[in-house]
Amino acid sequence: MERHCYSCDGRNTVCFCCGKSFISFSSLQTHIFVHMGERPLHCEKCFKTFCSKTSLMTHVNEHFRKPCYACRKCGSSFYNVTHFFAHSLSCTVHKNRLFTINTATK
Repeated sequence: MERHCYSCDGRNTVCFCCGKSFISFSSLQTHIFVHMGERPLHCEKCFKTFCSKTSLMTHVNEHFRKPCYACRKCGSSFYNVTHFFAHSLSCTVHKNRLFTINTATK
């Protein structure tokens, strides 16, 4: 990491690229990946890449969740209603009924 990307004022560490401040230097180091375009971590199941370990772990947990929203027209399924509605905007086969909710438990 280049030295000119940050400064430390004693309490906060500040990114020179965008001015965002961080409590810890390690948080800033993770943030700098955003500006550098680097995504050094990847999901071993689907190979999607991430800047932070937290983002990667959140994503990995998604692989194990059971989808509860299913598109009746194209068969795509989603565990997150926001992702489902984003899909519904681009799915060309949607007409009247957008989704079903799977309320069955394990």
